[in-house]
Amino acid sequence: KEVKVHCFSGDDDLGYHVLNAGGDYHWSFCLNAIPTTKWFCRLTFGKLFAEIHAYTQKIAFNHRMNIWVAHNDGIYLSHH
Repeated sequence: KEVKVHCFSGDDDLGYHVLNAGGDYHWSFCLNAIPTTKWFCRLTFGKLFAEIHAYTQKIAFNHRMNIWVAHNDGIYLSHH
């Protein structure tokens, strides 16, 4: 199955992307000095749909990698 991804923030829209099985989609961004950076993504995987807060900057310069994985039974988050 393919995963359809649309990620955006208040300032940027990364457009729509289609990932094949085993594919990945990633991006990087700069954080605001005042902790206001937020990213959202909409994921569609077959009949599954998730609208997620992909990243919310709670503390200035808190670096973290969030990995979302789509499986047949759901869409899951892993922090690294």
